[in-house]
Parts: sequence; C-alpha cells; structure tokens
Amino acid sequence: MDILGIRPELISGSLDVASIEDTKERRWSHRTAKTKIMCTLGPATRTKEKIIELLNEGMEIARFNLSHETHEFHSEVVVNLRQACKETGKNCALLLDTHGPEIRTGEMKEQFKNVILKQGQTFTFYVNFVLGDNEKCSIKNFFDLPKFVQKGDQIFVDYGKISFTIKSISKFMIVTEVDNEGSLGDNKIVTIVGKKANIEKPFLSYQDTVDIDFAVRMGFDVIAISYVSRAEDVEDIRSLPGVTESGIKLVSKIESQIALDNLEAIASVSDGIYVSRSDLAVEVPFYAMPHIQKRIATHCNKIGMPCILATQVLGSMAWNPRPTRAECTDITNAIFEGYDCIVLTDSTAGDASGNFGSYAVESVVRLNKQIKEAEKEIKYRLEYSKIRNFTVGSSDMSISESVASSAVKTAWDVEATLIIVLTTGLSEGYVAKYRPHTPILCVTDSSQTSRQVLIRRACISLLLESLEDREKASETAIAYAKKHRLIEPGELVVEIYGDPSNEVGVASVRVIKV
Repeated sequence: MDILGIRPELISGSLDVASIEDTKERRWSHRTAKTKIMCTLGPATRTKEKIIELLNEGMEIARFNLSHETHEFHSEVVVNLRQACKETGKNCALLLDTHGPEIRTGEMKEQFKNVILKQGQTFTFYVNFVLGDNEKCSIKNFFDLPKFVQKGDQIFVDYGKISFTIKSISKFMIVTEVDNEGSLGDNKIVTIVGKKANIEKPFLSYQDTVDIDFAVRMGFDVIAISYVSRAEDVEDIRSLPGVTESGIKLVSKIESQIALDNLEAIASVSDGIYVSRSDLAVEVPFYAMPHIQKRIATHCNKIGMPCILATQVLGSMAWNPRPTRAECTDITNAIFEGYDCIVLTDSTAGDASGNFGSYAVESVVRLNKQIKEAEKEIKYRLEYSKIRNFTVGSSDMSISESVASSAVKTAWDVEATLIIVLTTGLSEGYVAKYRPHTPILCVTDSSQTSRQVLIRRACISLLLESLEDREKASETAIAYAKKHRLIEPGELVVEIYGDPSNEVGVASVRVIKV
C-alpha cells in the first residue's frame, strides 16, 4: 500500500532508475488527460445547455453521424455547439461521419419500431419499399442486393445483434429464417456474411456528395469516410468540390477486411485512421479483433498518424449510470495501445424516443476519469524510444521531425512540464508522434488549425490573431498555460517555433523558465 502517497519501493530503497522515471511520469500525468474524447451528438445532446455540460467534462471533438437525422437537425446542433463554445471559451472540432456504401433496414410501422423476432420464424427482406412489421421489412440503399447473395448466406443486422439465414431469393425479396431472438428496428446497419458473398456497390453515392457539400458549407473540420476499401476511395473524396480548398481533414474508417488488407496504402493518403470495431468485427473473427485493434494503432503510432477508436465504448451507459468493469478495462487497453482519441456513440447520442442516452454527461465523466488513471501507467520514455528507433531505422528523417523529436527528448532531460508549439499546423504533428509526457500547447493564428489539432493526443490549442511577433505570442501562451494550470511558477517549458517561410519548417527550439 502507499503511505502518504509514497510508493513502497521508495521506502524500501529497492526502486531503480527506470522506476524513478516512472514516478516522474505519474507525477506529471495527472494535470490533464492527453487522450481525446469525441462525443456523438444526437437527440439526447442537441441542446446548447447539454453541449456545454459535455464541453466542461472533456469533449474536444463532436461527431455528427449523417446516417441518422437530417441536415436541418445537424445544422441546428452545429449552431448550438458553436454558441456553447463561445459561451464557455472552449474549443471543439467538428467531425462529419458519412453514410458510405452502407446497407440499412427501412422504416418500420409505428407499433413495430423495436419488434422482437423469435428464433426459427420466417422473415422476409424486400428491396422495394414496404413498411416493416414482425414478418418483413425493406432494405435501403441497395436495390440489387438479391444478385449478390445466395442460399445459406447470413444477414447480420445491427452489427450481429440479430442474424438471419437466407432460405430463398427472388428478384425483389430475400426470405430468411431468424437465427436468434432479438430486436429489429428501422435504419439499422445490415451486413452480409457468406463464403461467396461479394457485395459490389459504388463507393461514392449521391447522398455522400450531398453530405460532403453540407460539411464544406457548414465549416466542418474533419470528415470521417465510411467504408473505405482502398486509397483511391480517399482520393475520390478529396477531389470533390470544396474539400481541398476548405482545408478539411480526411479520416478513413477501417470497417472491412479489404480495408484492413489495404491499411498502409489507405493511411498514406489519409489524415487519420478511425477504427469502427462493430462493423469490422462482423467481417473478421471475433477472437482476432483485439490484436487487429492493436496492430492498427501500432502502425498509426509509427507513422505519426492520429488513430481513433470507436463503437461500443461504454456501450452499457446508453442505459445505465455506471459502466461495466470490462468496459473500463477496454478503455485502458486502448490507451495503452496508443489511440489518440476515443469515441462515445450511443451513450451520448441517444435516440428521438428517449429509449437511451440519459447518461450522456455521466459517460464523458467516466471516460475522462478512466483516461487519466490509465495515463498514469504509460511508460513515456519507452514509447519515445520505440517510435524514434523505428523512424530512424526505416526511413530518412526530415529536419523538421528530427528537431521535433529532439525537443521531446529535451523536455525529458530538463523535466519540463509543457511543450509549446508556435505552429502553422504541421509542427505539432511531429511533436505528438513522439508521445511526450507533457501536454502540447499548439499556438496558431488559424481558427481551423486550432480545432483540427484536437484530434491528436496531448494537443491543446490557443488561437491568436497573429504569430508574427514571436515574443508576444510566447508570453501570451505562457500566461494562458498558467491560467489553466498547465504549468506552475518555477517550472520549465520547451518552446518550438515553426516558421512557415523557412523550408526546414521548424526554425528553433528553446527552454523557458516560468
């Protein structure tokens, strides 16, 4: 047991140098959570008042799922979010999640919105429109589905919560037998599983082009691209009108085996990777999902790319005020694996009927506490060494990256408690890659950059009118850090100055005593 906060190894004298470094890491880690929290906003969190609560508890990225609700709904929430940020003085990035080439169940009759289907009963899926009930429902977005399935294939609905085995197929309908008792509702995701199932749908739908235009017009910061299969899919999105010009970042969602197979190529043209576990776990063996999740994070960490973990995080808190112990362990493992950001979905979005989403704020509180506790145990020096050794051994390191890497090491050597990056939106990525033990205060004169850096681990942003006067910007940043308890008098700060006029990118590094 600890005595007055002193670890027993210190009393016994058995603590070695590595353990002393570990003690320092624990001392520094408590000030602010470095892993980011993304909240899906929906019916339960659409109001300004509720969004303010989420911001105050740690939300830094707001996710808008275009597979649910209308543009009018999301426009209203965007306005509320921006007003909430203005009133609280907090910054928050806006992420739009596209439909992608997904397949979903159609509308159900009012009395069958969450109908319970019995194991062994016959149930029919129609590709033309019918109002669903306890015997049938329609399939949206894929009229040609009967051409791509065969008898014996399975249909998974809502990520496999209920499944069906195909018994017969005709031009407009697929007759199935229910495999397990479960609830069926409208607009639920549909996945086809079979030895020869090969669903060929155009990647970019008309709805996606409309939604991406909406993202451009509304000033979104990030687009999460659903059901990416190959690098060319990302390039197709980037070539749409306004996407490149607006400066929107593109994050690719890994949701299928083919995307997993093409991970390196997809990552090479993306601004981040988003792991959608519920979709991916339908296509890969369930027992393989943990090491796949870890492998994706490891690749992203090595190349310095933000990685985001989503779906079924604190899933039980959609209905319950407290998480399960397994869910707490799940979060901790994701942090140890190196994820930059963790996404809350059902627990913060809720639904229009109020069936779930009552504990939205509580779920953010729980996630924030779990993150802070887990981060106390991270061996930051070890993480730094692993990433640097990989980078040096596998490729030529740019001057900017070399300087940023050295700045992180300097922060260790002088026991700095904060790294300040005066940035144009590039330098902080190299710093974050090397997993410093300190927060990274990114000071920028771009409002968009100030939000986009928030998807990176440990990055906090400060928006200034200009960075031309370096000394003034530095003084303002230190004053901000003091005010927000990021640093204390007498502590040291490592400051990196990124000069956009300098082809090297990073102009200088210095150490400042507060």
